[in-house]
Amino acid sequence: MDEKQFVLVARIRTTDRAGIQIVLARLVPRGRVTPTDEGFRVEAVLQGTSARDLNRMLLSALRSIDQRDLAPI
Repeated sequence: MDEKQFVLVARIRTTDRAGIQIVLARLVPRGRVTPTDEGFRVEAVLQGTSARDLNRMLLSALRSIDQRDLAPI
């Protein structure tokens, strides 16, 4: 399948700014990540085969940060 360009505009609410910022820097290196009171606003152009696959990849990466923080010691 051919890759297409998709525009991402998202608000991310988090209490783990440092962890999320690291993931966002890796996932959207040429995007605009703006800190907000609740977390971040993200604007980027991403390439992929479908919006659904890109969304799944982004959400999985962000959820991994939350799950890591909730894991028992």
